[in-house]
Amino acid sequence: MGNTVIGPIITLYFTLLGASKFEVGLLMAISSVAVIIGRIPFGILSERLERWFILAFSLFIQPLSLLLYFYAPDVGWLYPVRLLHAVPLMSFNPIAISIASDLSPPDRRGAIMGTYLTSVALAMMTGPLVNGILIGWLGYRGMFLCASLFPLTGLLVILAASSVLRPSSHTTRTDNSQEGDARNLRDSLSSLSVVVKSRAINSISVARVTFSAADGIFNTIFSIYAVNELGVPLSLLGFMFTLRGLMNTLARIPAGRISDRVGRKAPLVASYISSIAAYAVLSEARGINLLLLAMAIEGVAWGTRAVTEWALLGDVLRGGPSGVAVSYLSTMFEVGEGLGAIIAGSLSAVMSTSRVFRVAVALLAIGTMPITLMRVKKNATD
Repeated sequence: MGNTVIGPIITLYFTLLGASKFEVGLLMAISSVAVIIGRIPFGILSERLERWFILAFSLFIQPLSLLLYFYAPDVGWLYPVRLLHAVPLMSFNPIAISIASDLSPPDRRGAIMGTYLTSVALAMMTGPLVNGILIGWLGYRGMFLCASLFPLTGLLVILAASSVLRPSSHTTRTDNSQEGDARNLRDSLSSLSVVVKSRAINSISVARVTFSAADGIFNTIFSIYAVNELGVPLSLLGFMFTLRGLMNTLARIPAGRISDRVGRKAPLVASYISSIAAYAVLSEARGINLLLLAMAIEGVAWGTRAVTEWALLGDVLRGGPSGVAVSYLSTMFEVGEGLGAIIAGSLSAVMSTSRVFRVAVALLAIGTMPITLMRVKKNATD
């Protein structure tokens, strides 16, 4: 919620402080680069420390970064803030996902991951809704204060439940001895090796980079395009993001169940084709109706893709330590996000926004190829 409340207006806030389109792309990319550098080390750390402690640390850093956005006097202030903002991004989600994956049986992994990831989708829905309702009263800076309340609440919940989380939040830790630490590290690196050697996961990684690159383009220029060029009101902008989150939420549990029944490949291919359609519509949109259609299609595509990818990763690991492996696949997403932000910031200075969205269509078409060609059995990989 801390991120999704500010999602619709963060790039607009950058421009309010004087950032050019290229600087907006650079600021969006900085966090992705930091996450790329730090995510796998945090994944290794999660196999050596109590996971609840890292979750609490992430929930402490996030509201701090949001408060620093609030106090930002100019663009220069934003660069270190974006680096700090990357810390919870590189640590919280991969660890939470790995816990859910560790606790799910193989024959129901798609459904369980769909249930867990629905909570993420709910944040993608309710965060922009809060933004759309309050932006008129609180303004840009006030939304950062509002957003900081959500991770603070989560931190209090984690601390209150720490006695319960301690024995269950680290299912892969062997013991607290030096020998146990070394064994955990070997297990973590072994799980990473399994993922890297899997042809199915390599196909997913390539496709994931292209998907997130398209998303990076969207995150960098969509809000600026919708408000400044198409005249969409700020309140309606938030509701557009809410629609995407709603469709994302509705798609996740059914997508997980379908992938358990028919295998992971078909839902993945369908999700990428749907994303191509969404960005194609977005590139031609000149009014509210087509923007809403594009957001709805992309929401369904995102929900289907996310659940199926994480379920496939669980199939590959087959009960092994998941922290490093989840961090690896998450890092591939950040590689694309950073690439997409740079592409959007650079190209938007020399071509129309519609053409930049067509670049996203081309990237997604490239990403669909390895998904279509990969060989994967139901609940197993080669």
